[in-house]
Amino acid sequence: MDSLKKRVGYLKGLAEGFALDKDSKEGKLFEVIIDSLDKMVEVIEEVVLNQLEIAEYLEMMDEDLADLEDVIFGEEGEFVFDEEEDDEEEDEGEKEEIELACPHCLEVLDLEPSILEDEDVLEIICPNCDKAIHVNDEQVEKKEKEKTEEDEAVRELSH
Repeated sequence: MDSLKKRVGYLKGLAEGFALDKDSKEGKLFEVIIDSLDKMVEVIEEVVLNQLEIAEYLEMMDEDLADLEDVIFGEEGEFVFDEEEDDEEEDEGEKEEIELACPHCLEVLDLEPSILEDEDVLEIICPNCDKAIHVNDEQVEKKEKEKTEEDEAVRELSH
């Protein structure tokens, strides 16, 4: 940038050294050309400064992204899942819930996973429509099968 400024300054000095009449056609032409070159140097200097600022900002973003990649993928590039952090989140009162839609009224219910895992809970009542929702279909089928077998056994004994 300094060399461009120096060259434009040199041209200004040359024009003054020629002692051109500023009112003549040639004098006006040289004056406009030199002023235009001076403005171009200023604009180029501003563009270069903006480009350097953007390059510095981009470098910082690249470093931040590299840090983030190291946190997510680890140093070896494999996805890292920290179970301790996940356990801490659950301990902080954030309980995991399962969403279940009532097949009758389509109301979405938030249930604790333990309800679905409990073999004794066969159905729950929808608080919106008060109808039963079967949550453990396997257990319901098993209980029905046991009841049917008991009924058959009673019939055979009574005959």
